[in-house]
Amino acid sequence: MTVLPGESVKVTTQLAMPRGMGGPHDFRWTIVSNDASQAEKVLALKVEYPSP
Repeated sequence: MTVLPGESVKVTTQLAMPRGMGGPHDFRWTIVSNDASQAEKVLALKVEYPSP
């Protein structure tokens, strides 16, 4: 996918944990770019799933 300067893109994801995997979790996505000043950007999400 190519995103030109001034354009944007929306990324949608769903998170689900198997039974017994409650508690805190960290998810990270790495966005790779050909922009030399920001070649990689990491998006971090911290969630707390209810314990069973």
